Amino acid sequence: MSISNKNFRDLKPAEFIECFQKTRRETIKTLKIFREILGSELRIPNLTEANLPIWEFCHVGWFYERWIVRNTRCSFDKSYDLSVDWDNFCRDRTHFKDADSIFDSSKIEHNARWDRNLPTFYETLDYLRKTRDAVIEKIETNSPETDEAFYFYKLSLAHEMMHLEAFKMTAQILNFEIPGLRSKYLNLDFCSESSFLSFNEQTISPYYENYAFHFDNEIFNGETTLKPFKIQSSCVSLKSFLDFLLSDDFLNASFWSKEGKIWLSTSFYKKSFYK
Repeated sequence: MSISNKNFRDLKPAEFIECFQKTRRETIKTLKIFREILGSELRIPNLTEANLPIWEFCHVGWFYERWIVRNTRCSFDKSYDLSVDWDNFCRDRTHFKDADSIFDSSKIEHNARWDRNLPTFYETLDYLRKTRDAVIEKIETNSPETDEAFYFYKLSLAHEMMHLEAFKMTAQILNFEIPGLRSKYLNLDFCSESSFLSFNEQTISPYYENYAFHFDNEIFNGETTLKPFKIQSSCVSLKSFLDFLLSDDFLNASFWSKEGKIWLSTSFYKKSFYK
């Protein structure tokens, strides 16, 4: 079975398990890298642009526990479930005491995460493994047969993928490299030749009707008008983008908006460079 070119939205149960296991292996590998760099407590100064790593790894595990393992309803229908009080369906005991108040990002504000008693590295590692096993057991014993029953599985997987990107950003902010990451992406060449495609003004519906899964901000049946535009025919590789960052064009003020010029005047933009 190959999932390399499949959109996570269209995964079948067996494909989901394969993709989930692959994603969780990368999360656990990243956790171990952070421990080597930061120490067993995975603590960093309170930064507005980064999460406390030990909290964030636990948050990833908690998300699956909350929305899949403990969720007795474990089904979401966008047509009438937007106002459901999900606390009523997630009352089972959590793995960690007070986990819902500690690891729910909608309930604990950013700065408070540094003030809580958090699990150790080994407890976090065990948590990621146990939530992995519990999710796989649930999907194997009660396979989701509808898009509604599959919703929280795909939501949780997309959530973990997003946090894997966030961990890479945190590593960059803290000025350490995740082994293999630079060579993996800088050597990726999307297209040797590229051109620009022109589009006339048109009215489109941004509703993702061909997908079995939608994020809540994609549930939109209206239409919108696009003005004429051009777009490159292939993705910009990170190598090409790095060449741009290192060129004089990057600092050319005529290419920047008012807000961009303000950002450029700070030192934060330098953290865009992966050393």
